[in-house]
Order: sequence, then structure tokens, then C-alpha cells
Amino acid sequence: MRHIFLPVLLTAALVGGCAIAAGNPGAFAGDWTITAAKTAPWADPAHPLADNGERASLLNSTVVISANKITGLKQVACPDPHYDIKTYAPDMLFQGGLQHPATDAPALGFKGNAVKVLETDCENEVDWHMADNGTLEFGLNDYVYVLTKKTK
Repeated sequence: MRHIFLPVLLTAALVGGCAIAAGNPGAFAGDWTITAAKTAPWADPAHPLADNGERASLLNSTVVISANKITGLKQVACPDPHYDIKTYAPDMLFQGGLQHPATDAPALGFKGNAVKVLETDCENEVDWHMADNGTLEFGLNDYVYVLTKKTK
């Protein structure tokens, strides 16, 4: 009996996982404006990345996170996200890129030891970090971009 039950259970788990693969962006959903760009803690001042105008093009642009897609400039857009909301400690923020998490995270506006992060499984590999209900951040190249939620 156990031999029959285990494959059925695994199949049900896989089907259930597929059914919710797109997930729900929860509190991350909405219209956001990129309002600031801060030099990232991982940026190497001795070897800065060349400024190709990316920072200027992203500032003041709109990002829309919805159930089925993320729209915005190509650096952040994703036509088929697979959302997964996680809670990270500061040392895991920005894919572990903070050199001094205990001081870098608060300097970027994160409070406490539990930060909600929206992983998208998108090709651009952008993860969205929630500083508070009205503020998101993501890292790209040598910058941390700050987004403010638009009110309707």
C-alpha cells in the first residue's frame, strides 16, 4: 500500500506545484516608480562599471508587478514570472551581496532581521526586496534601485 501511496502523493505535489507556479505577487503587486538609485555596497570604487546611461534611463520609470507579468524597461520586465515570496535575513539580501549585512541593510532602509523578497525566476534575475509596504528595492550592476508604490 505504501508503494502506491507515495507515487500518488508525489504526483499530487507536482501537479499542485504546477498549478500555482505563477504564484501571487501579494503585497508586491501594483504600480511602482523607480525613485532613486544608491551606489550598491558591493560596488568596487577602484573598478566602477562604465556608465552606459542605464541608471538615468531607469530613474522615474514605471514598473508594474501583476499576477501574470512584470512590465517596465527591459532590465526589469518579465513576461512569465513564477513568483515565490520568501523571508530573508540581511545576509541573504541581494543574493548575498551585502558585504556587511548588519550595517548595509539598515543603511539601505531595511529594518529587522526578516525582509520579504519576491523571487520571480525571470531571465533578468531581478529579485524584489520589500523595505516596507510602499518601498521596494532591487540590485542591478553597481546600484540599488528604490521603488515607491503609486497610490491610486
